[in-house]
Amino acid sequence: MDNDTGNTQSNPTEELSDNGISARREAFSALMLLVLLLLILLLFAAATERTDIINLTFAVWRLPA
Repeated sequence: MDNDTGNTQSNPTEELSDNGISARREAFSALMLLVLLLLILLLFAAATERTDIINLTFAVWRLPA
């Protein structure tokens, strides 16, 4: 059994440091916020387009006064 604890070199495959994890988490949060804003924009555009279609349909099928 090898109990050598004298090795102080960092392992390149070791997990990221706290700073690296924090930076990755902030980047992921920013990306998710961007995706959320894009989704809201798309939903707003779809709602506006639907309203335009409803108004156009109403104008076409409306009986003349």
